[in-house]
Amino acid sequence: KHSHGEYDEWMRLFLETMHADVFMFTTPELADTARRLRGPLPLIVDTRWSTPKDIPPLASPKRREQLAAQQEKDREKAYHNADLYAVWAAKTFFMDTALKSQHPSRKPYSYAFWMDIGTFRRPHAFRRWPEVGAVRKFWKSASKESGTPAEDLVIVPIQWQPPESSRTWNESMGPLDIDFAIGSMFGGTPKAMEWWNKVYFTYFYHYIDRGLFVGKDQTMWNALFWLYPKRFLTVWANDPETMPGQNRGEGAGDCGGWWGYYVYWLAPPTERSATEDEFFKYVRCRRIRALSMETVLRRTLGGQWVPPVPSLPLIDPPAA
Repeated sequence: KHSHGEYDEWMRLFLETMHADVFMFTTPELADTARRLRGPLPLIVDTRWSTPKDIPPLASPKRREQLAAQQEKDREKAYHNADLYAVWAAKTFFMDTALKSQHPSRKPYSYAFWMDIGTFRRPHAFRRWPEVGAVRKFWKSASKESGTPAEDLVIVPIQWQPPESSRTWNESMGPLDIDFAIGSMFGGTPKAMEWWNKVYFTYFYHYIDRGLFVGKDQTMWNALFWLYPKRFLTVWANDPETMPGQNRGEGAGDCGGWWGYYVYWLAPPTERSATEDEFFKYVRCRRIRALSMETVLRRTLGGQWVPPVPSLPLIDPPAA
């Protein structure tokens, strides 16, 4: 969807700045570029698969044929193709694989986050992301709100209020094609990421076998929110009700665009301040509270909304 030059610049803005451990899946041709850009910062590069279509959950002849047929079902087929669908479908597999590939000499990670390489599209002040204390605080509050243990919660940011028509969505209707999930970031504990991969491919296979369009990750994620709302926490930059105290009703402010607000949201205080001063040109930006996805859906779809019941047993998708 973008030029090679754009991706090269975005890769530089990501790899040269983020100090946390980075596990990157890429092609053998790009591996040296990634290492050069990363310099002395921690990086693991996995080049086992030349394309996302080669990963075990998508590599069988049946799945390749199904992916190739997806474009004709896509309302945005003018600028999407099977290669892009494979990139989107591979995300949960890559995350689960990275965590299970962790070297035994390393201390196990408490949380891990997927971030698209195009997360940063202009210079930024973020370095020591995420703020560990903020992660623990937000997971704790969402756990209390939803009744789900923090270790079982998956974070996915959202963009807009769901339309009234989505109130009656159920499992049999297929992926939920609305502008709701933000597809560039998700995260949680290793346990939550294993569940996320299982539930994603359970429904991916179920819907693609029925001949439905599953090529866009966000529509698949939307469906899973409706089926398992207690398993997700979120941040909603466009929601005016998440501001605390006297600022309630004002929203988060101009934080460089709602699509990437989650980066600011989980950043340490000094980096949030530097971003406001240098990159947001001294405009107001505030950290809002985390929400349970169930809270969002009940508030926007009506207090009487009842989540549809999932009927499928979760599978173990093919692993690396």
